[in-house]
Amino acid sequence: MPSYRRFVTYLFQYEDQVKTRNCGFAKVEVRQGQCRMELQVKGVPDGTEKVYLFTGQKNEIYGVYVGELQIQNGAGAKSFVFSTDPVGDTPWRIDDMKGIYL
Repeated sequence: MPSYRRFVTYLFQYEDQVKTRNCGFAKVEVRQGQCRMELQVKGVPDGTEKVYLFTGQKNEIYGVYVGELQIQNGAGAKSFVFSTDPVGDTPWRIDDMKGIYL
């Protein structure tokens, strides 16, 4: 695994398993065994959303909890920092993650 990686991934809202619209983005930076993820969402209902990274194969999906995001006036932003190898208290590494789920 390279010692430094940085990328942006866009977040999409799904309704009945159909991608409908862009609802935000995540800036991800992986460096020296730590991941910093800046998450921004818009146009979503107010409240508190649990944020998960997910991994899996075929019909099995596993969520890895990273924290909560407060949404006010349809928007929310927060930075999360967590270890990459493994991610939290799981057997999975950051390279095993397939996406973000709120």
